[in-house]
Amino acid sequence: MNPMEHLFDLDPLINVQRESDLPPQTSCDRLSDVLALVEPRLGAALLDEPGRAALHHVAGRISTHLSPFWGLEVRLGDPAPRADILWEVTQENGGISTLAGRNPHDPAADVTAALRQRSPFWHEIGRFAEEWLDSVDWRRRLLNIWLEVDSSTTSSDTTLDAYLDRPSLFLGPNHRSVTGPDRELLGHLAALGRRLYGLDLDQARIDAIANTIPWEAQVFQMGIMGARAVPVVRLCVKGLDTGMIVRWLAVIGWPGDQARLCDTLAQLKPLCGEIALNVDILPDRVGPKLGLEMYVARRALSMNAWQPLHDELSARGLTRADKLAALEDFPSFQRYRQADVWLRSTPPLGYPVLATNLHHLKLVVVGDAAVEAKVYLGIIRPVMDYSPSRGGGLEEGGWR
Repeated sequence: MNPMEHLFDLDPLINVQRESDLPPQTSCDRLSDVLALVEPRLGAALLDEPGRAALHHVAGRISTHLSPFWGLEVRLGDPAPRADILWEVTQENGGISTLAGRNPHDPAADVTAALRQRSPFWHEIGRFAEEWLDSVDWRRRLLNIWLEVDSSTTSSDTTLDAYLDRPSLFLGPNHRSVTGPDRELLGHLAALGRRLYGLDLDQARIDAIANTIPWEAQVFQMGIMGARAVPVVRLCVKGLDTGMIVRWLAVIGWPGDQARLCDTLAQLKPLCGEIALNVDILPDRVGPKLGLEMYVARRALSMNAWQPLHDELSARGLTRADKLAALEDFPSFQRYRQADVWLRSTPPLGYPVLATNLHHLKLVVVGDAAVEAKVYLGIIRPVMDYSPSRGGGLEEGGWR
């Protein structure tokens, strides 16, 4: 998962309207409230009623202050209209203080408190958030985390609760503050896996693989898939060209067909701006499954830039026409009236926009074959702090 640069990925002149013509901002305490605003853009091919209920079951337990930026994962070839849910907690918007239970302005503080106490994982991740806030070293090395619940695989509330009790975790190094934070952060994976999941990860194996990563590359996310029967560490790497990808996979012992992968990359590369690589480290080997994350050169609120990739994935028989057609309705950008926000709240926090867009596509390769295509849909409702000390306006940098 490659973090979206939030509003800076979007044209600032989209949907320009007079303030008086804008609708008032809606009250959204939980992600389920935001989901309700987004649902009209998720057609029947993408989400059925059991799928909606599953998403609401999870999203209703997450405060909007914990994650202004979140998303859905949809399997494009699967006939089931279901989605997984994932959300970001980052340094830049109050998410860490919310997770730590220290955000006095959390509109769903009771929900966050219940989340922190619902399982051993959440108890420990809450304590870790406190350390993240208080430690200069953790703030320097760690920018964000992503949490993911496999809500597409069941409509049973009991199973959903079990998945939510133990979500998968991805950690994003803070490349903005220091050189080489990914290599440093990789050195903490085994300890974090033990602390949060009770896993016995082999740090020496992780270090040995990390030492082979070409210096040109960045590990932009590293996952601990603690919800799975067999623990997996996933490395999400960018900055490698096709030749580097194939050579590195040979060095670490990926068991797939390198020639076939090279052909696949050569076909995909002209169709997108960037390809990032997902590699799974299993307890005793490098896994056969790869993820090829595909991004367009410039994001826009349109499916036009994605059409060549959609056509390629369709030609490979990995997509359903009804799901691709339904995606056309998803991109959106809605502004909300803010003129009197500071008169109604203390502190004066506003929610000027709600944006939805296609974030990236992923092609899953296993061994010698491309077996699955997924789309990741981004949803952002960022917080603006209108306090004078924070800038007090969209153009002056008051984003929390």
